[in-house]
Amino acid sequence: MPENNRRIWISIPLSIAGVMLGFLILLTCLSGCMQQTGVSNNTVTNIPDQPVDVNDILGNRIVLAHPAERIIATGNAVQMLIIIGAEDKIIGADQETLDRKDIREKLRPDVKSIGRTGNGGIADLEIVSEL
Repeated sequence: MPENNRRIWISIPLSIAGVMLGFLILLTCLSGCMQQTGVSNNTVTNIPDQPVDVNDILGNRIVLAHPAERIIATGNAVQMLIIIGAEDKIIGADQETLDRKDIREKLRPDVKSIGRTGNGGIADLEIVSEL
């Protein structure tokens, strides 16, 4: 074998490699903590006749004249509304969500389907506007 095919090893002491690895892990963890989100720091109150001012995930400011009284929701939003105790305000939901027995039994019986919205489907705008 020719001489130029020999492997060259660079020796780094194990303690320095451990410190470098620990520092890299720390930076990775902290980088997620420093990320700014578009979630509003405003406290949303449920006081009638008081405007509700929030920022959506894209940073857009949304002002409602008063707290929501009727909600049409799809997918995970329905589950989140149930978790926070707002299921009595849901008047419409997508059919995929309503097909789930565990969710349907927690909603009012008069909740209407707005159509199938999963897999590229779109809500029935006539039903949405009616609700």
